[in-house]
Amino acid sequence: MSRRSLAPLLLAGTTLVALTGCTSGQQAGPPPVVVAQPRPVDPAVLLAEGDRLAATGDLYAAIDSYMAARRAAPTHADAAARLGLTLAEQGRHAEALPHLKDAERARRDDLAIVRVLVNALLALERPGEANAHLAPALAQHPEDARLWNASGIAADMMGDSTGAATAYRTGLAAAPDNLSLKVNLALSRFASGDAEGASMAATAAGLSMAEVESRANRLIAYRSRTLGPATMAAGAKLGTVPEAPPMVALALPPVRVQELPPVTPAPAPPPAVAASAPEAAPEPKIGDAAAQSSTDVMPPAETAPVHAPSPQIAAAPVAEAGSAAVAADPVAAPAAPTAAPAAAPESQTVVAGADAPPPAAAPVNDRP
Repeated sequence: MSRRSLAPLLLAGTTLVALTGCTSGQQAGPPPVVVAQPRPVDPAVLLAEGDRLAATGDLYAAIDSYMAARRAAPTHADAAARLGLTLAEQGRHAEALPHLKDAERARRDDLAIVRVLVNALLALERPGEANAHLAPALAQHPEDARLWNASGIAADMMGDSTGAATAYRTGLAAAPDNLSLKVNLALSRFASGDAEGASMAATAAGLSMAEVESRANRLIAYRSRTLGPATMAAGAKLGTVPEAPPMVALALPPVRVQELPPVTPAPAPPPAVAASAPEAAPEPKIGDAAAQSSTDVMPPAETAPVHAPSPQIAAAPVAEAGSAAVAADPVAAPAAPTAAPAAAPESQTVVAGADAPPPAAAPVNDRP
């Protein structure tokens, strides 16, 4: 390959290396922003706040609080019951119905939930479905006058005046002073053509016959609209029938939030105490490095045994002044004679090695 053919390859390699060097030197971007999530609120706290707002009459704010509790705990029966009940109290029965059904499935024995669910179904003109919930409730609570009142209204809406009168009278037997039962019995009797019975019931309820006729005509118009003109036979003598109102004008007292059992928020857990971090060990000083390495890292060195001198071996004597002082090893060296060795002549030179320094000069012996 010629030099001309290699030139483009070398130029491309140089460009690639240059670009790689540029990208590798770039700094990393800022770290991603972490948004702290709010701590979940106890649904019982939201329900208690909603109850407080409902007691003051601020139903819109109470609904907001109940709705927040419902979102926090979708299966919470108290949240579903309170939200549905407050919506129904505002006349928003269609919105309340799914929440009330959820609450009724969770707590079938709660009379307040059954009452408000039946009331919502009657307001939505669904008396047959209301009866389906009333039958088991009345079987368990035959003394409940409000359930009998709702049962009579359902019968009147379906054109059963006899069944309605029976339900009203059964409720009055359990609660003789219940005004709603007295009013509804008078209206039902008038709509069925029983003028004498209507007059007696109106007197017991404290109503005038003119008021009874005005309200009963609404019931007759409802029957005509939903059941057909055949139901007008009893009310044909009443004169002109007004247009059917969206709801039946029978006495149906609402269910209040105060009728539900109160919800007590769980006590707040004690604040968590942060565990104290263990104290860091002090950094060793430079002068203690040897001591630390010998005590913490390396195992203790074994001490060589010390041999006591044998009593049979005499210690070597120390040379007199002017001679080299050499201590004999009592263990390794053999026993030395008692006489000291003679001094080396002055002319003798001891060569220790090629790199060793010259030995010191021997002292001059001044003795004669």
